[in-house]
Amino acid sequence: MERDALIVGAGISGLSCARELSGAGWGVTVLEKSRGVGGRCATRRIHGQPVDHGVLFLHGSDAGFIADLDAASPATRIERWPARVAGAGRPCLPRAFGARERRVAWREGVTAFAKHLSAGLDVRLETTVEAIRAERSGFAVDCAGGVQWRTRCVVLTAPGPQVAALLGRAGESLAVRSARAVAEMCATSACLSVIAAYAGDAPEPGWDVLYPDRSTVLHLVSNESAKRPDADRRVLVFQAVPSWSRRWLDRPVDEWTGAIVREAGTTVGPWAASPTEVHSHRWRFARSSGVEMTAPLLLRDRDHGIMAITGESFAPGGGVEGAWVAGRELARRLVSES
Repeated sequence: MERDALIVGAGISGLSCARELSGAGWGVTVLEKSRGVGGRCATRRIHGQPVDHGVLFLHGSDAGFIADLDAASPATRIERWPARVAGAGRPCLPRAFGARERRVAWREGVTAFAKHLSAGLDVRLETTVEAIRAERSGFAVDCAGGVQWRTRCVVLTAPGPQVAALLGRAGESLAVRSARAVAEMCATSACLSVIAAYAGDAPEPGWDVLYPDRSTVLHLVSNESAKRPDADRRVLVFQAVPSWSRRWLDRPVDEWTGAIVREAGTTVGPWAASPTEVHSHRWRFARSSGVEMTAPLLLRDRDHGIMAITGESFAPGGGVEGAWVAGRELARRLVSES
């Protein structure tokens, strides 16, 4: 199967790039190993209630990004969420609360934005890319199950460590070696996340998001039920600090889940240590924490074609807005230079 461009990863950067290329008439396919689009813009349903357990809300100031946020219809936007912020801890991106930033969440969950971006695109879910190989006049992309794609343009949007691993078998052309070297510089931080549901009589915390300043375990607590006032139970999301997450990342899930819930009892209140159910998730590559590039990487190889890398590490400021911008900018470069 041949395409003008193959994009590995249906996170925000990959979807943004695919939309721009598709709009310019390119034949594009997006390959995604997960069951859904959006990457960290992930929403689960707990007893019918949407719960964001990766990115909790989106924010930005880029005009194109803001326009796309507004276009995510028919989802119901919640403007300026979180409005009630407690604690003196440091947010992942403090600028989110700046006067010039637009903040928005959705009652249906942040995945509404990713679904908006993916509408009309050829996205192949549950498709694991196993290897990328440079061949004469192009690249071969091998997927699980024996499916192989060919293209003259490969766009890699996965976290740096995953990109570096994929390129391990891609050959030793200058483009491949350069891409691998850049990917190895793009370090990431981990985040262990726990969704905790409580009985209907659980108290209202009085805040939308809490950033604890004295906990060595919890980076933030999100009052997800504040986005859904008609929910029949309280649901909180606990996200651990990167250093703690890194130390506990490969320990049994029950161990770190229990430690996080116990810390919640100390930080939020004794009632928070007794949820009726929990759901845990390892974000092994939660966000960029290494070198910040000023623009996506685009490498042209005379014998093979184009290899490109984009993602939040390739736009100033990073975050979801950075990922969206980096995907768009790479696509525009590809179109203008083709």
